[in-house]
Amino acid sequence: MIYLRSWKVIIGLTYFVLLLLLSFSYTYYWKEFIPEPALTHFENGKFVAKAPFTPLEVLPFGSDRFGNNNLLKIIEGAKFTIILVLIIVALRMILSSILGYLLSTLGKKIISFFSKIFEAVYYVPVVFIVFLLMFPLTNRYIVLESNSLDQITLIIVQVSILVAVGLPALVMYFTNEIVYFNNEDYVVASKIMGGRSFWIYRKHFLRVFRKPLIITFFQQCIQVLILFTHLAIFRIFIGGNKEINLDIDLSIQVSLSNEWGGLISADLREMQLAPWIPLSVLTVFAITIFMLQLIIQGLTEPINHKVKPTLTSSQKVKVNI
Repeated sequence: MIYLRSWKVIIGLTYFVLLLLLSFSYTYYWKEFIPEPALTHFENGKFVAKAPFTPLEVLPFGSDRFGNNNLLKIIEGAKFTIILVLIIVALRMILSSILGYLLSTLGKKIISFFSKIFEAVYYVPVVFIVFLLMFPLTNRYIVLESNSLDQITLIIVQVSILVAVGLPALVMYFTNEIVYFNNEDYVVASKIMGGRSFWIYRKHFLRVFRKPLIITFFQQCIQVLILFTHLAIFRIFIGGNKEINLDIDLSIQVSLSNEWGGLISADLREMQLAPWIPLSVLTVFAITIFMLQLIIQGLTEPINHKVKPTLTSSQKVKVNI
């Protein structure tokens, strides 16, 4: 494919492929060979340090308060985070394209009406909408280890919410693009000459929209990742959480899946005492978003330098998060 000629796209995709391979191999193969985490560290029979260990004591990201290596937790949670993002964005794109096509057939007045409604929704921060919808679920599903069915139900509901909040902007994006596409001279000529909708879609629509759709897909991935970090501040655990009692009057909540947002949520309390714990996850978040930006740059360069723009509304889909 022409997209793989860009070194930026190759580097970005290689990062995600290696990260997924490393995450799956760790979880299902070499995790069992990792020794149990230690709460204290001795050298030559002398006490040196206790958990949480700093990045200088346990490379490269240190450990949490239970002695667990932060890097291994991030690696284990990578597959859940990346797969969840891909599922959410794929569902957004599919549903938005269908709804956008249906809306484009309803006439200008109806399109204008929905456009005003969706524009009003845009000014409400998405993170607050998601928080209001997910917070009751957080209270209902605190301990899920004994009931995997409840956990699956929770994930389905959470994914559905994250998909739904991204639909308004994407639906209008697809609607505007389809309306513009249907008014192009070559499309009108194809219809007059008897071209069927499927033929026009295959020969013209996909050829014109292929790159913008791929770019929009990766832009949505970035927005979902940023939304995960915002939800972490509100202590929303994607995939559920469990409560661990440290003392009679002290308990903490930890993520069941080690999804990156959940790791931040569980470790926010450590920001003052052991800041490297949440900052290590934020660092990986930043690297992942950078790689997505690198892919987008690699995809847009051929468009900007080799192809004359044909679309008027192919812009970044704005989602206020």
